Amino acid sequence: MFCTPVEEYSDVSSDVKYRILDQAQNGYSSTHHFKKEVVKDRECFVFTTYEEASKKREEFLIDRR
Repeated sequence: MFCTPVEEYSDVSSDVKYRILDQAQNGYSSTHHFKKEVVKDRECFVFTTYEEASKKREEFLIDRR
């Protein structure tokens, strides 16, 4: 399982979200190519505060282990 760090953006348009997803997938694929794993699902979350985002990331990481 791969999860990016929490990042802050002022623009969260659909284009920006897909750019973030593509960059994360490309980063994962380039560093995990030797494992022959395939990305099966991509999600991008938007939050009002950094705290909310951090808590969701932690919850996501714990639930997916």
